[in-house]
Amino acid sequence: MKTSPFSKTFLRGSTSRTTRFISLLAISLCGVALSLSGCGGSGGVPSNSDIENGKRILLFRSGGSSDGGLYTIKNDGAEKTKVIDGAQQPGSGRLSRDRNFLTTALGSVRPRLAIAQISNGTPVNFADSSQYTSVYDPAFSPNTSSMVFVGDNDLFTIGTDSKNLKKLTNVTDGVPSTKIPPTTKSPAYLDDASGILYVKSEAVNKPAEGQPQPVIPTDIYRISTDGATEVKLTDSKNNDAPRARPDGARITFTTTRDGNPDGAHEIYAMNADGTSPTRLTTNNADDVTPVYSPDGKNIAFLSDRDKKGQYKIYIMDENGSNVRKVSDSLAAVGTLDWR
Repeated sequence: MKTSPFSKTFLRGSTSRTTRFISLLAISLCGVALSLSGCGGSGGVPSNSDIENGKRILLFRSGGSSDGGLYTIKNDGAEKTKVIDGAQQPGSGRLSRDRNFLTTALGSVRPRLAIAQISNGTPVNFADSSQYTSVYDPAFSPNTSSMVFVGDNDLFTIGTDSKNLKKLTNVTDGVPSTKIPPTTKSPAYLDDASGILYVKSEAVNKPAEGQPQPVIPTDIYRISTDGATEVKLTDSKNNDAPRARPDGARITFTTTRDGNPDGAHEIYAMNADGTSPTRLTTNNADDVTPVYSPDGKNIAFLSDRDKKGQYKIYIMDENGSNVRKVSDSLAAVGTLDWR
């Protein structure tokens, strides 16, 4: 495995909070570029028969009480395969376009940014970043030459060759101590790499002592890959989990705007500029983590519509019709991807 010369450069760097954060993340990715630099372009948009015959794979985290690992499965429910064991405490996971790699953050107390080969599930050159509040939600760019992730509530990108780390947001700048500061989550590249979708909460007043925590609104934004421009796409409470259709024309997401009991989510889709939001699911169950199929004609999602709190993988047509369950035996939670 080729070792990046940047590991030594970063180790000699300043030990300030920001520089140490950058150092750890660069070290975590050094050496990965041997296979990733060219892997993303080979996946392409599949033929319709690939989808219909179940040849593409879904990535999910097991909802089993004694598991919690990351698995892949064909979209027809066949060939369930464990990639990362639950003992490593993986968070949300994303696949590379060619389905050879996944990225995730490992550990709930000592999070590490990691890349693993699907074929063997071994995380590649990750590093400890436990002195920071959080590192989570990594996702590959379309050609797998870079990644976006959340670190200490801000968005970062970094090349999979460990170069060009960029901080895209500064969400806590100027927030007074009397307010709960904003957070970010769920970043996802547009498939043409023209921008990144993500979720950001509003800064709200801290409650008085003994008072309940306030509802914190979250909305969906699109930011350029250099962080220079940002557009707010939604304007209602608790919008989450945006994922763009491969052609970039539509975005699917979850929301609680319909006022379902117990805060259950519905799945919507909207145009790339945030207009024409369309409701795709209609029930009191919790429908979450929608993701388009590689050909853009279907949407996979998790739902507890069979039994409250027990999530299964479902697939529906892009317009919300023809809902079908991938497997009765699968329990899933928290993350879903489709390549």
